[in-house]
Amino acid sequence: MISRSLSLHDPVYANHLPFYPFPANWPIFTPAGKLANFLESYVDVLEINVWTESTLDPKRTAYNEKTKKWDVTIVRKHAGGKTEERTFAVNHIVLATGLGGGKPKMPPPFKGQEDFAGKVVHSSGHTTGADWKGKKAMVVGACTSAHDVSCSTSVKSPSLTISSV
Repeated sequence: MISRSLSLHDPVYANHLPFYPFPANWPIFTPAGKLANFLESYVDVLEINVWTESTLDPKRTAYNEKTKKWDVTIVRKHAGGKTEERTFAVNHIVLATGLGGGKPKMPPPFKGQEDFAGKVVHSSGHTTGADWKGKKAMVVGACTSAHDVSCSTSVKSPSLTISSV
């Protein structure tokens, strides 16, 4: 589930996609869920073949001096464990993996964490500040999702501490 308070921090006019513009009444700062729905619609309307759960095989990816292109093998995992592979010859490779490589990146456990009775949550697991109603909370981080979580949580939590470590 996506946090209800999460939104893009760039205005809509910096995020347009080719061939399928945002509607005129689109909010300037797009809520995450609304953008996810729009992207699904974009893929559907333009009939784009999207491979999720796919990785570039580094052992079978190399620059070909003869063709002056990259030979790239992509491996896609299907539900049930079946894999599918495709090989491409491309001019450029862009690895847009995000900071966590597509998975939430938790820091190593803190000393005494095994004895901590509270909840430890990555921002990707935060849904709403209502989950923290009546509870003390600490948000560790200094980037945009830390601010989104802090804003959402501060409305319901009687005590919120923010730390950038």
